[in-house]
Amino acid sequence: VERANRKYQLPMELALESDIQLRPGDSVILGHREDTRIQCLGGGWDKDTTETYEYTPTLAEVVADGGGLSLNAAQGEAVYVLANDHKTIYQIPWDTLAGLRASQQFPVENGDVVYISTSPSVTFQQITSILFAAAYPVATASNL
Repeated sequence: VERANRKYQLPMELALESDIQLRPGDSVILGHREDTRIQCLGGGWDKDTTETYEYTPTLAEVVADGGGLSLNAAQGEAVYVLANDHKTIYQIPWDTLAGLRASQQFPVENGDVVYISTSPSVTFQQITSILFAAAYPVATASNL
């Protein structure tokens, strides 16, 4: 709100909840801020997703909102943030107290990608399953 050459800024939620008395000559200016969209990718999630925020979230918020690390698939040593500039990759240790603290303050910007890699044991299980299926093909009713 601009009144008598002075500007007063209010968050939209507060402005909607408040009874603001306008006077002749007041100007109401509505600002718009672009949503923050974060891609959550990698085998360490239960599913790939896009999270949308009206503010800049922390890494911890994005991981929590994306469903957290998959208990059965995630490599729990680190979470990676691929910056929107396509030049920077941040590795946040997820298996240390310092890394978890950092994730609660690390801002994830619009267009960034949060990547959680697959655990090596999952890759080993996938290879074992493929080899087992090739060595011991499953008989079908038409083969009997």
